[in-house]
Amino acid sequence: MSEDFGLKNDQIIGGTYRIIEPMSAGAFGTVYLAERLEDELPVVVKALRQDAKKGDPAAVERFIREAAVASNLDHPNIVRTLNFGQSRDGVLYIVLERLKGRTLAEAMFEDAVPIDVTSEVVCQMLRGLVVAHGQGLVHRDIKPSNVFVCEPEHRSAYGEIEGDTVKLLDFGFVKVLNKDSNFAKTITMAGFIVGTPGYIAPEMLRYNKVSVLSDLYGVGVIGFELATGTQAFPGSGLERAFNQMSMDPKVPDGLDASDSRFELIAKLMARDPAQRFQSAQEALDAFEAQGS
Repeated sequence: MSEDFGLKNDQIIGGTYRIIEPMSAGAFGTVYLAERLEDELPVVVKALRQDAKKGDPAAVERFIREAAVASNLDHPNIVRTLNFGQSRDGVLYIVLERLKGRTLAEAMFEDAVPIDVTSEVVCQMLRGLVVAHGQGLVHRDIKPSNVFVCEPEHRSAYGEIEGDTVKLLDFGFVKVLNKDSNFAKTITMAGFIVGTPGYIAPEMLRYNKVSVLSDLYGVGVIGFELATGTQAFPGSGLERAFNQMSMDPKVPDGLDASDSRFELIAKLMARDPAQRFQSAQEALDAFEAQGS
């Protein structure tokens, strides 16, 4: 089975990791379970499919960009990139820490989350963004499936207990703001908008304008949906994106939204970026000043 995906079971990559088996496969890549040889630490290997590598030069550039920039983001609130490279048979790969837990997409809408817990999740996302933004990086796709909550017994690749830690995932659509960087070149096709309806910032929808404030918007939407247990904007696809542009999210009847942290969440997701917090650090300071 694994021969169809590029890497093979028991294959050694980088002289350090052994492929165990494929976990999932998509149009552009395959995710494998693997282990670090020196201590049998379970890791995840994301590999670019060979057919995608041959047929889509932009996919190759995006994959290399993700590997290079993510490897410099060593912070508990960002999934750690442990290594990256190319196998002897030409397969590009990224080695990531293996996480125990689930994404917010798997946990959302089960019920409203207490505002204290919601605020802690928001703060952890913001701490990750403080580091990413400090390196001139915009994630561009903050959404529940790209936010992971670790189980209480989870240990990091360094052996540290990271239970209940929130981690940002998938920098595949990262925007590099530093014009002097080797990865500053735009590789997204003209007219193509990166992001997910319901979480993409309105200025990205209207003008394809990207800044660190775009990430804050996504954090705010997630915060609203956690705290209320409801979708911020109804519909799906284009309908949902249109609703983002034309309506404000409504707190469900019967939910007490008097806590001042609801106002902070609303500021994060203001349609006008000038009305948002102007940095992840500013937002984080505001939430921490409220006790979370």
